[in-house]
Amino acid sequence: FVPIGVVIPNNKIVILNECGEVTQEGTGELCVLGDNLALGYDDPQETDKRFTITQEGNRLFRTGDLCK
Repeated sequence: FVPIGVVIPNNKIVILNECGEVTQEGTGELCVLGDNLALGYDDPQETDKRFTITQEGNRLFRTGDLCK
């Protein structure tokens, strides 16, 4: 085990499946939820692609990385 970074309060890592649902099985996209995310990029199209608001009102960043 090699620690990377530090814990940031009110942030969470989740994996979304092909349907955009949080999953603990299989392969999916690594996403970050939390209060401390950036507001976006200088490119509005890229911001719309990567940053969303969940039904619960949380900011979600889609990394584009696939993981298990």
